[in-house]
Amino acid sequence: MTPIEIAARKESLRSAMQERRATLAAALRKRYSLAICENLLSLPRIQAAPCVHVYCSFASEPDSFMVMRRLFDLNKRILIPLVSADNSRELRHAEILPDERFGTGRFGIPVPERTPDYCDAAATLTPDDCVVVPLLAFDRQLRRLGYGKGYYDRFLARTSAWRIGLAFAALECPEVPSDRHDIPLHQIVTEQGILSADV
Repeated sequence: MTPIEIAARKESLRSAMQERRATLAAALRKRYSLAICENLLSLPRIQAAPCVHVYCSFASEPDSFMVMRRLFDLNKRILIPLVSADNSRELRHAEILPDERFGTGRFGIPVPERTPDYCDAAATLTPDDCVVVPLLAFDRQLRRLGYGKGYYDRFLARTSAWRIGLAFAALECPEVPSDRHDIPLHQIVTEQGILSADV
């Protein structure tokens, strides 16, 4: 399959999965998010991690702020990704505090109201730490489909942290199209359970 064909398949799947996720009722998403949170926190990797990098959920994504609150209760350091206001293709990163207040940033993604102290998360995170990422679709081979900007693939290629995706089970598909720059995950957590790589 050519890169153009892969890109076309990704875009078609992306549209279908965004629509599928958006049709989940808000009450159902809240209930599923709670189950996803509980399943995530049951992971030994999360329990042992000194630091967890967590996406800031928006729209119909599983609620990551619920996850952050629970991680703070466990005395974890939390880093978040930030999309630059310019046209940079790289994520920026910052550590947040338990009482952090959020506004709305680029693409409607929540951002801290204060000006954060940025850090190099790829250098900060170790193999003992975890990165929790969003996705639009996944398969049993732990491939993820993102939003198409490549932010996370560029970041995940630079970090040695354990990679965990959060998703509603309805977003599973038989095969996620991928090419050489796509970074697979170590685990995917849904409201129904946990998929893990054979490592």
